[in-house]
Amino acid sequence: MAVPFQEAKPGIHMRENPKPGTPGYRMGFAPEVKWYDRAKVHTIEPEVCVPAGCYRDVLVIDETADSEPGAHQYKYYARGVGDIKIGWGGDDLSREVLELVKIVNLDEQRLEEVRREVLDLESRAYRISKNVYAKTEPMIRP
Repeated sequence: MAVPFQEAKPGIHMRENPKPGTPGYRMGFAPEVKWYDRAKVHTIEPEVCVPAGCYRDVLVIDETADSEPGAHQYKYYARGVGDIKIGWGGDDLSREVLELVKIVNLDEQRLEEVRREVLDLESRAYRISKNVYAKTEPMIRP
């Protein structure tokens, strides 16, 4: 009997030194749920504004999936912030659009609480999903 996600493989969220024209890459592989997303750098926008503010030199990643030919999800990445916007193109039926509306910086005490919560969640995952997590290394606290 096959174990769900046994064939799943990690991929790349973003390449080091991303720039337009570099080869595309697989973001991950999970045949159990038909997830075969690919990505490539689409462009660098000089400025992108969202409710949380305006950002310069925004990297735009074009994500596609083998199961949805012609559909594109564009993720807008601002250095030092992360994803600030998600848009779509082509035949993307989901037409998902997200925008960063607020940035909240945690103080050291709250950051420590969140770190503990994350490590607790990971510990639980190792206990209840041994077949999934058994082949991965635990997180290392920064």
